[in-house]
Amino acid sequence: MRHMLAQLDPTQFLRIHRGTVVNLSRVREVHPMFKGGAEVVLQDGTRLDLSRRFRAGARAVLGLL
Repeated sequence: MRHMLAQLDPTQFLRIHRGTVVNLSRVREVHPMFKGGAEVVLQDGTRLDLSRRFRAGARAVLGLL
């Protein structure tokens, strides 16, 4: 996963879970969940978990949470 992330533009892609990377232009909403996690909703309605481990990075990039 790290090798793939190194090849992606960090201004356009964000790791939100151990095995999940999202294109930031596709993120529609972010909803806080229990125990520090959150849910990311994409433009097509897909719902993905944002783990506590990656929440701080998401906060900085998305300006949310």
